This record gives sequence, C-alpha cells and structure tokens, in this order.
Amino acid sequence: MGKNLSEERKLAFIKKKEQMEEESILPFKGELEKTEKTEEIINFINNCLKKEFDEMGLKYENIPSEKVHLFLDDIFRKMHPESTASGIYSSILHEAHIRVGCSERANIFTTILHEMIHIASYNVYYANTNNEDLSDNYRTGYANAQHQGQNFHEHFRGLNEGIIDLIASEILNKNLETISEMLDLEEEDYKSINWYYDEGELINAIIEKVAKQKNEDEDDVYMRFKKGLFSGEMMHLRDVEKVFGKDALRIFSYVDPKAKSKKEIEIQGKVYEFFLTDNQERKNQLHAEIIQERSL
Repeated sequence: MGKNLSEERKLAFIKKKEQMEEESILPFKGELEKTEKTEEIINFINNCLKKEFDEMGLKYENIPSEKVHLFLDDIFRKMHPESTASGIYSSILHEAHIRVGCSERANIFTTILHEMIHIASYNVYYANTNNEDLSDNYRTGYANAQHQGQNFHEHFRGLNEGIIDLIASEILNKNLETISEMLDLEEEDYKSINWYYDEGELINAIIEKVAKQKNEDEDDVYMRFKKGLFSGEMMHLRDVEKVFGKDALRIFSYVDPKAKSKKEIEIQGKVYEFFLTDNQERKNQLHAEIIQERSL
C-alpha cells in the first residue's frame, strides 16, 4: 500500500479489502444454486490444492464455495459479453464466474479447477491514494496489470494462464481415477477440455532449456515456476534472461493468449519462435523485430 501512507489510511484500505471479500461470497441475480455434486467438486479441489501447497511448504487457505459462482450460458454472456471463455476470475473481488450452460462435465470440472487456482494464487492490490478504493492496478500470480491514464498494460498473462493449466493438468492426472468415478467420466469425455495448450508448451520448452543450461532436473525448474505462482517469488525468472539472452524476460512477458488483431497475432508468433529456435542469427533478428514492433 505504500510506506508513506498513515496507519489510519492503511486501516481504511484493509477495511475496504475485507468488505470486498464479503461481497465476493454474495450470490448474483440469476446465479445457479450449487448442487451437492458441485459442492463435492469444490471440496475435492480444495483438498487437492492443500496437498499441493503442503508439498511446496506453503500454507493453504480453504476457498469458500460461495466464491465460485455458476451461471447458465445466457446469463454469463450478459455479464461478460466479450468473453468466449468457460470461466472468468475477478482479480479485484477474488471470485470465479463459471459458465455451465453449454459445457461438458470434464470441461466444467477443469474450469472450476483453473479458476480456483487463480483464487489461490499470490495477490497484491494497489491502493488508490485519492480515495479509499483499491485501484485497477494489481498483481495476481505472475500477471501484472497497470493502468496509465487510458492505457492498459498487462504483463506475463501468458505465463500466468499457462502455468495454471500445467498445474491443473498435473492435479487431473494425479487424481484421474477418482475424478472419473466422481463425475462418471470416460476417457473420451476428457477430449472436451479447453487448455491453454500453446502457453503450456512454451513454458515446458523454456523449462527444458533452463534445466539443460543449468544442469538441473526439469522437475526442479518446474517446481520454481509452480511455487512462484502462489508465493509471489519471481527472482527465478532471471534464469530466462540468463539462458535466452538480453530482453528475453521482457519478451516472455509479451505472451498474450488474448491477442486478437493481425499485428498482435504476428508478434505472438515471433515471440514463440524466439524461444523455440536454436538458430542464433534468427533469434537476433526476432529480438530486434519484437522490441521494435512492441514499442510502436
């Protein structure tokens, strides 16, 4: 919140945050009532996440089921008209919105899992010093969002979504038999799951090269990425710069699954190629093009 804020102002912001936490568990108009099965799923995910936190030596805070809000497709679309996703995480209210109207059970499960990992991630809120509101600037997991006037900048969104899905996939694979029995799923049902596949594959490729360069086990490098999502530790990302060269971390922060325009998509292609190519001449060319195009 800032070291120059008075204790009175700090307490006011803490009270505001507590108020927002209380708001996050209130039901929405049109929200679906949770069934016993939904409550079972949320409880199961909480237990899975606690085990993961225990393995990382971190303290886990149970996520109340009230923070997971379920909506039929039409209501979800009205709330999030620009989104095509199956779930939305609200970083300010610290809650999840899940679209259940047109999704398969396996996809609904992994969507709830993905959004609950978001909720469990490291979170920092920045205070608006002009009043007692929390600003639109925040850090959640690895993702950093900043508003400068009318301009919005977000960094490491691709890393954030990708590592969350790698963790979700890890939890799914560890508990596949239990999940299949709980939801009455067959192997074919899991094909409906929507993953941040490209982002996850890129992270895996980066982990592989970092491990090789540092002569480490890939699992150890992955664990640093995984733990950092929840602990807030980002110093290990300096390894990306050491392995891939100058501005590599900056370029890594540009990975954006929300890229839509032709120019944005072209930049994304160059970012991926930068990390995947072993041709140093091509890497240097991509470096120059990416930095130039992002500065325009």
